[in-house]
Amino acid sequence: GKTPGAAGIAFFSALKRWVRVEVDQQAAIQLNSDTGVSNVLQPIAPGDTEQVGWVDRWGPVYKLVILNQSAVSLNYSFLSAE
Repeated sequence: GKTPGAAGIAFFSALKRWVRVEVDQQAAIQLNSDTGVSNVLQPIAPGDTEQVGWVDRWGPVYKLVILNQSAVSLNYSFLSAE
């Protein structure tokens, strides 16, 4: 049997194996249970959707948070595969 810990048991039905995030403004991403802001994405040219900053991740991803660190609106693309 399984015994839940202090936070309980979490089940995820939409686990992704590969993700790619592209941003046109400076942003931080948080993957899974990360709560920090150390994963920063910098575009090549801010505001230009052709010169984005990106990150690829291979491995289990069940949660993704994108934090806009710019004073202007952020445009992003998210690609994933199972």
